Amino acid sequence: MDNTGRPATAPTVLVVDDNKGVLDFLLLLLSKHGLVAVGASSGGECLAIVKSRPVDLIVLDVLMPGMDGLQVARELKKNCPTVPVILLTARDDMNTRAAAMELGVGEFVAKPVNNRELLNRIRTQLRNLKSDKTAGQVVSNIEKWSPTGKPVAPSNTPVGRNSEQEPPAKAGDRVEGSTEPPGNKK
Repeated sequence: MDNTGRPATAPTVLVVDDNKGVLDFLLLLLSKHGLVAVGASSGGECLAIVKSRPVDLIVLDVLMPGMDGLQVARELKKNCPTVPVILLTARDDMNTRAAAMELGVGEFVAKPVNNRELLNRIRTQLRNLKSDKTAGQVVSNIEKWSPTGKPVAPSNTPVGRNSEQEPPAKAGDRVEGSTEPPGNKK
């Protein structure tokens, strides 16, 4: 339940693996743990799904025929860069990890998959995603809020100023109410 009393929508996790047995098992595992699990058996199918519906997280196999997991991750970085990716790999080597990290992959799970480890990593990524969205909403709300009812300046404007105010004083400018000429020090 969310704070309005309505049932909260479960996060959607897209699982991509060319091995039907692994794919079916992971879909069942995630569904049993309250997630909306969607499956794809190829990189091309994964990309088609993310273009047709929102997903919150992608669990992606590395070794697949045709388009491998790293090629898919490269396309995902272009098309949906904010969606976290967890890479499943039977080949847990540093070159694969380094290449994947450059593409924005944040987590790696070695095959055979440890269910608890995978679920914990999924929960962590979803929690981080929720936290990032909440922070973005707070910033957006702060930028919209104004005690005068007038829109406030975007976040790159210095604190306490808006675009309708005169520019800030510069060093040496006379301060209103001051009796000392600029540059004099006591």
